[in-house]
Amino acid sequence: MVQVPRSRRQFLVALKSAMSIGLLTACGGSPQNGAASVPVTSAASTPARSAATRSSGSAVTASQLASSSAAAQAPAAGQTTIRLAHWQSGLSAQLFDKVYTRFQQLTPAIKITQEVTPFAQFFQRLLTGFAGGTAPDCFHSSGNYVVEFAQKGTLLDLSSIITSNKVDFSGIWVEDSEMKYQGKWYAVPTWNTDDILYYNKTAFQNAGVAEPTDDWTWNDMLAAAQKLTTRGSDGTVSLWGVQIPNSVQGGWASMIYANGGDYMNAEQTKTTLDQPGALGALQFIYELMQIHRVMPTAVDTAELAKAGVTDPLTAGRFAMYTAITSNVPNYTASAKFDWDIALIPKSPTTGKNGSAYIVQPSSITGTTKNADKCFQLLQFTMNAEAQQILATDKVKFPVNIAAASDAHGGYSTPPPAHIGRAVETMSFAKPFHFFATGADFQTKLQNELNKAYLGQTTMDQAAKQAVTAGDGVLAQG
Repeated sequence: MVQVPRSRRQFLVALKSAMSIGLLTACGGSPQNGAASVPVTSAASTPARSAATRSSGSAVTASQLASSSAAAQAPAAGQTTIRLAHWQSGLSAQLFDKVYTRFQQLTPAIKITQEVTPFAQFFQRLLTGFAGGTAPDCFHSSGNYVVEFAQKGTLLDLSSIITSNKVDFSGIWVEDSEMKYQGKWYAVPTWNTDDILYYNKTAFQNAGVAEPTDDWTWNDMLAAAQKLTTRGSDGTVSLWGVQIPNSVQGGWASMIYANGGDYMNAEQTKTTLDQPGALGALQFIYELMQIHRVMPTAVDTAELAKAGVTDPLTAGRFAMYTAITSNVPNYTASAKFDWDIALIPKSPTTGKNGSAYIVQPSSITGTTKNADKCFQLLQFTMNAEAQQILATDKVKFPVNIAAASDAHGGYSTPPPAHIGRAVETMSFAKPFHFFATGADFQTKLQNELNKAYLGQTTMDQAAKQAVTAGDGVLAQG
């Protein structure tokens, strides 16, 4: 298991090792109802666990699951069919299809049937399948669900398979809280995301402002934002200097990490947004909005949405924007100006950068009769060849460090010019906290902090209320 290196020197050592190691021993869009077999056409996005998923969305019956499975093409003589479920759509679906086609070329005894459901209904479908005995053999998963499903006993414990196959994770980014439960493996990595700073290079050039550097602090970001923010004679802002969303992922968690804080303790028993490290970062964000007026409030962002601005960065309304790496393909395709990425600036208090990362997992159903064959597939998906495919057009940030770091055809190949900073970020990035009620917990925090984003209360008061609300969720166990 790889531990994300905490110093630049440790990171470079790990990176050099990853580039030379053969990494493993073995081998959206329009919504639609139900599931589809390949070719893949359904819609989804990078997952963020929805608290309402278990009780909302279109209900899927066990008989529907069984009939869609039976409709799949029968395997050739001597082949074993494994059913793989996911929610990928568009280019992402096409790239995963290439990975699975390549696996079948190398392993002709295994046939893969892809079962695709939009993300909004995906986990409800899995729960229906678990209950009715029609769940897929393996599937793409997401953060808190791994913990929840492990607690329910619906996932296969992969520990013995990993040990017997002598799987080497030294060149793979792994997130323990997402892959393991009570010390046992219930998932393996499939792709990665981390938080970075996107910026509009054209806006910087037009304003005569120097572009972000690796040495930037929050003070530098503020100074640049003050010069970049553009107001008309009536006070209307046409360009905001910076946006840090009210979100754990892509938002304030990275700032809190940089400032030496966290949003909950390691034991996952206490919300810590009222502690100095966290509160100092949140207060800085509040001042960007309410004191310096270089960052939009929640009211301002709502006005942008009302005006039809669906992506303020590509619309030229944000000069800087903290967000996840999954945005890179959209910005590459949609931005009509020069843009780049930078490290999220250092806290002036700690002198350290911050970023939050999430490694997206895949799991195997506990009742499958094809565990070894499923693991062959999941293992192949982690290797450099498969990860290079997923990195096409930066659609997925690889978990394979060699594929992620490759600047000659791999993920770190421009554009944008400094895409390699996404990899550099992993030298200091910290993981999210995952647990069965994690989605509800995050929602409670964001709802309370939104009152400060709206300007209805101070950040100090909002943080206190968020602690109360968060602790209420954690008390449920």
